[in-house]
Amino acid sequence: MSDSASHEVEREVKAPVRGLAALAVCLLGLLASAALAAPAALADPDPGDLDESFGGDGRVVADVGAFDVANAVAIQADGRIVAAGELGTMSSSDFALARYNPDGTLDPTFVGDGKSAGDGTLTTDFGDSSDLAHAVAIQADGKIVVAGATSLGDGRFALARYNPDGSLDSSFSGDGKVTTDIGGGDDGANAVAIQADGKIVAAGNTAFGGGNFGLARYNPDGSLDPSFAGNGKLEVGFGRDEAANAVAIQADDKIIAAGSTSFGDGGFALVRFDSDGALDPTFDGDGRVFPDRNDANGANAVAIQADGRILAAGSDNLGDSDFALSRYNSDGSLDPSFDGNGHVSTDFGDEEVATGVVIQADGRIVAAGETELDTGDFALARYNSDGTLDPTFDDDGRVVTDLGAFDFAREIAIQADGRIVAAGARETMGDSDFAVTRYHAVADTPPSGTPPPPGGAADTPPSGTPPAPEGAVPDTAVTIEIKGRKLKLDRKGRTIVRLSCPALEASPPCAGRLALKTQHKVRVKGQRRRVVLARSKRFEIGAGETKRVRLTLSKSKRKLTRRTGRARRVRAIATIRDAAGNQATIRKELRVGPLGERSNHAAERNEVGQDAAAWQAAT
Repeated sequence: MSDSASHEVEREVKAPVRGLAALAVCLLGLLASAALAAPAALADPDPGDLDESFGGDGRVVADVGAFDVANAVAIQADGRIVAAGELGTMSSSDFALARYNPDGTLDPTFVGDGKSAGDGTLTTDFGDSSDLAHAVAIQADGKIVVAGATSLGDGRFALARYNPDGSLDSSFSGDGKVTTDIGGGDDGANAVAIQADGKIVAAGNTAFGGGNFGLARYNPDGSLDPSFAGNGKLEVGFGRDEAANAVAIQADDKIIAAGSTSFGDGGFALVRFDSDGALDPTFDGDGRVFPDRNDANGANAVAIQADGRILAAGSDNLGDSDFALSRYNSDGSLDPSFDGNGHVSTDFGDEEVATGVVIQADGRIVAAGETELDTGDFALARYNSDGTLDPTFDDDGRVVTDLGAFDFAREIAIQADGRIVAAGARETMGDSDFAVTRYHAVADTPPSGTPPPPGGAADTPPSGTPPAPEGAVPDTAVTIEIKGRKLKLDRKGRTIVRLSCPALEASPPCAGRLALKTQHKVRVKGQRRRVVLARSKRFEIGAGETKRVRLTLSKSKRKLTRRTGRARRVRAIATIRDAAGNQATIRKELRVGPLGERSNHAAERNEVGQDAAAWQAAT
């Protein structure tokens, strides 16, 4: 979070609560209602699918109070999830925490010490001030450390430590709370990490000299550690306005801080310190790398791979902003094995920013943040270790999740079983609530000693698939046919694509997802790029069958196809697999036209009539 934004609280109004289902009055109705009430888990979840065992549909929205936003998330050893952020009013704000059971319900045993509703949420006040929590970490003993900012004085680092039951830990500075003045005014911690020896490192920004990276290291009792920079705190500048937004500890106890600088044209900035707080000269000569990429707005997250290479994530500023990732070798040089030049940008179709990044056990990389598609949604992207998008993750490496309002993810974490958790907020007019989502990762942790599949492939043949008879030719292929040449949109932006699974498919069904993407680059908000117009839900088609797959274009995408002829030339992309685990991506070029457009081909007119009849039958 930037210096100027560190004391702002996002506000909007809560989305309406879901209505309760009507109670059936006969035994058959009661049985049917009970069957419908139980959340139906996906029979064969794919990577990137929402985990329906979490909150019923993979999404949980919790109201901590008036204006609440989750800025950070961490996973306890027992699988419970802790989200931390802020609870604000028009005049002040407090640290806010929520703890969730593995099924997504709030944990009522997380009760705090007086400022709790008894429902798994609690708040902490540092005095007559505005307090914002930006980061959370779990100690080896289960205690919870939260770092952020308070407006006390001219602005300070603020840390609180909680016992596993949510009560403030009195062994931490006497009352569980610590504030630290780093640079003389408007300081704030944006990140926290815990060393192997239990010492706590917080990183953020200071206002001294226009804004610098600020760091502080604390002993386990909350006192500043004098072995770090002489007095437990330091600040480092690049000559302009800087802020540290993320921090990580290397295996050798060196400390990496990542953030932003306005030096030159601005961009990513990284600093590495020795364990005593001195700048590490083996890191690009003077311990500093800046600006990493002049097309970037700044790094918001950092992670260290098992081989010591360093990943930073944020956003670029080429036209619309996109997810931006950079990877560095241990000496601070850019890693050319990461997409050729050390940099990757990922577009979701509008303006995006990555705010969190994690590395899976198999080396694949997951970034999370927000996209402004439609009203704003959670956005996740998964990459292979070479920086290419992982096509096994929701077919094209990208997942967008709508929580029903203006939604954004701020942080991401990986569970011990590999499932992916993202935390942020759902905002409506005048209020906001904590929002947490969980996704399947499927085969994210291969057995010890087994190399990951090539290219990041995560799918394996389903359990129970019989082996091929001796001497039989193994089934190594899957395909599908995309029918027709033209797609028709109705007034609500709905269309139908017909897909056919061949009768000779050896291991049906053909299953997968479908996307529509513009064939050519089109101009959107001053930038030319190919745009994803729509994506389908999962489909399954038996051998020899044809299925109509329905897609819906958002309002903005419908306008694009109406006003831009090039946007009506699209590519249908079907990513499929069969029961034997074979995978394929099939593409076909189509044309999109509005409902009622005349066709010069009788076959097309007949197909449109069939599709219209299908819509009437569906509605």
